Amino acid sequence: MLRPLLLLLATALPAEARDPPARVADIDALVDQQLARNGDTPAAIVDDATFVRRAYLDIVGRIPTAAEARAFLDDRDNAKRARLVDGLLDAPGYESHIFHWWADLLRVKSDLEQRLSGEPFAHWIKESIHTNVPFDEMVTAMITAQGPAHARGNGATGYLMRDRGMTEDNMSNTARLFLGTRIECAQCHNHPYADWTQRQYYELVAFTGGIDYKLKFDDSAETMHFVDLRERSIDEHGAQAKAAFRRAFRSLGAGIEGSGSGAVKLPDDYAYEDAEPGSYVTAHTLSGDMITSTPTFGGNRKRRARTVEGSTLKRKPLEQGTRAVFAEWLTSADNELFVRVITNRMWKRVMGRGLIEPVDDFGEATIAAAPELMLALEALMVAVDFDLREFQRVLYHTQTYQRSASRGEATFPGAPQLRRLSATQIWDSWMTLVVPDLDDRIADPAAAADEVYEQYDALLTADAQTLEATVRRQLLRRTDRNAYDALIAEEKATKRDRKREARKLVKDLKKARRKGREDDAAQAQAALLALGFDTDDRQARNENAWRDEGLVRASDLPSPAPPDHLLQTFGQSDRDLPEGSHVDPTVPQALALMNGVVDTWLADDALDPYVITVLEESDDVLDDAFLSVLTRHPTAAERSIWQRDLQRDPERVRLDLLWTLVNSHEFLFLL
Repeated sequence: MLRPLLLLLATALPAEARDPPARVADIDALVDQQLARNGDTPAAIVDDATFVRRAYLDIVGRIPTAAEARAFLDDRDNAKRARLVDGLLDAPGYESHIFHWWADLLRVKSDLEQRLSGEPFAHWIKESIHTNVPFDEMVTAMITAQGPAHARGNGATGYLMRDRGMTEDNMSNTARLFLGTRIECAQCHNHPYADWTQRQYYELVAFTGGIDYKLKFDDSAETMHFVDLRERSIDEHGAQAKAAFRRAFRSLGAGIEGSGSGAVKLPDDYAYEDAEPGSYVTAHTLSGDMITSTPTFGGNRKRRARTVEGSTLKRKPLEQGTRAVFAEWLTSADNELFVRVITNRMWKRVMGRGLIEPVDDFGEATIAAAPELMLALEALMVAVDFDLREFQRVLYHTQTYQRSASRGEATFPGAPQLRRLSATQIWDSWMTLVVPDLDDRIADPAAAADEVYEQYDALLTADAQTLEATVRRQLLRRTDRNAYDALIAEEKATKRDRKREARKLVKDLKKARRKGREDDAAQAQAALLALGFDTDDRQARNENAWRDEGLVRASDLPSPAPPDHLLQTFGQSDRDLPEGSHVDPTVPQALALMNGVVDTWLADDALDPYVITVLEESDDVLDDAFLSVLTRHPTAAERSIWQRDLQRDPERVRLDLLWTLVNSHEFLFLL
């Protein structure tokens, strides 16, 4: 009875009483009550240096710069912690950092199989974060998305396209991600450890029954011209042209059709007595209100359409709009599992450990480590209308978040958990040392997807000559691979020559400016602009160099990073399974720390590393070095150790000092 009352209060109270900051004290009180029940006492509040580092890493995914750290530490305002939290939550870095949470959860990849792009899906997620779309609305959009996968504004189709042709696997992931329920075992047989049956599994899949992952060219008036081209190509070149056409225009034909038929066939080897093998079952939910949909099967001139349950007819059920019905049930505030799962995930995101672990395997006997706190947090999630930013804002304002990190395995520590930085936190923290104003250089959410949209639009609106050239290119690939490879090699050589010419022009530009030959400088600069390179000033040249070297936020890199990238070395998910990242220590990580960070970037004069510039201009090198890397002032003992060496060889010792701090456990762990 307690949960319905709390959720009722969450929606019944006046707006001012539901203001999230007003709930901070209530959460702290419930935390303390649970600690008392467990015989524990609250941990001490951390100092300012620990808090500012923790807040930056948790909220925007990077360490603060020396200037940011010093500004906070020197601030004497009692409200500075609350002010910092609010500022970080509203900063671009928050959007960049939480994207990784979404990307790991939804297995976002830049490149999918069969020459399909995942960038529109990534763009849709980033744009939804930027505009602060509530969690329930994002889930609804993904469940109900339809249309071309590569068209601008259709990125939500990526959720279904990620499991293209595998509606069963997609529903298994949906149940795991949003209901905390692992039902995949029931795909082949009744679940051995839970009450889910194989029939129940397919009744859930039935909500997405009948969807198609290919769009037909003759379904739309604007693509009719493709039909003529395809037919002419096939008449002329046969099966080779058919394959070439399919490859050339695959991006146009990829997408989602069908609103959900509410029916799906059981496997032919179905072995239970409650249904016949190969028969249709209708859509039912796993819990809560039972939603059924009786499918309508298309007839013909001799037989009218009729309604059938348990039919073994091969005719395809007609659309019933059951995906929207499922999304409405799934994301309802009345769906206890949906509310509890996202609430628990957000608590874990902030505190490092869920009130229920694991976060995606809830059972009937599952009890939260702090039941009353769990219910209050669920009420908060409903009160903020699934606004994840505002929900986190409440948690980050609590005294609980400001307590010393728990270093044990307590089920309910009542404080943030000590943990190693994630791969993306490590990378973005390194980039904070290399690139000035890292967050000001976060790419536009559409940056990587724009090329996909432009290619889609270009194909959709191309004239007959361009279309035929596209088909001929793919025909060449199939009929004369040597000639095709030569064409690709020539195109790559052209790009390589363009970059080589640009490098030569940059040298000419520098030389002309150094010798005061303004006409020669203007000529070199004009040639660079004609090649598409902007090197008008030092900042622009450095920014281009940073991007060319991939020295950008992790959210602006391919998703996931290549196998040999440092993000992968430190445990970034390969995006094959939900939440597949890890923080396990490995030998390659130790080697990367010892041999990579300082030597590769911080010692590179051509990049003008930010932290090196800070230390070169510093009146107190030790203080700025410790603030830059560890977000604290050096101790007296540390000053004594390093000061003598600095006086002997400042340039060498600056790099040695940075190497030592970056390799420390204090840098790698979130305290």
